[in-house]
Amino acid sequence: MTWLILAAVRDEFGRTQWKAPVGRFLPQTALSLLRVGFASSLNTIGRRDMADQLQQIETPAWMLELFESIDDLDLSEDGGFRIFADDITLQFGPKTAHGIEAVKQFFTELDAPLITQHFVDVVYRYGNAYFMQGSASLCKKGDPPEKSFQAAPLFNLLWFNDEGKVIRYVVDFPPEAAKSAGF
Repeated sequence: MTWLILAAVRDEFGRTQWKAPVGRFLPQTALSLLRVGFASSLNTIGRRDMADQLQQIETPAWMLELFESIDDLDLSEDGGFRIFADDITLQFGPKTAHGIEAVKQFFTELDAPLITQHFVDVVYRYGNAYFMQGSASLCKKGDPPEKSFQAAPLFNLLWFNDEGKVIRYVVDFPPEAAKSAGF
């Protein structure tokens, strides 16, 4: 069995970045070779079976629905936000929101002035946690399409509780995208 140790490092914007001991970001191709324990999920959700492995999976329908609802700002009860627990914690770059209503308000304030479209490149699952690498195309409403910018790579990490709802949602992106979005 081979283990790769990753360190959580805060960048100049206060965002967490996962780095290998040599100081490089973990390449996407190495992800399928890892066995990773998500330390923060141990306290909140209970111990995970160490036999769990990080596995690449097809994009779940609930994830596509969530991104569609974020893009369309569909906050309805039957939209993609229904996957969130009432007591969800969202960590979006340096910003944090607690509770479903605060998360909906956060996305409304963030995306109302923008036209967004999310793209999923790859999804991995480890026990009750899902990791998505993708991107988002963003353009201020009223701006021509050539002024759009890409948040790429975009990373999403979602932990589920025992009731099948997302209890913790972490979103991060490169510093250039953070500057363009005003973070």
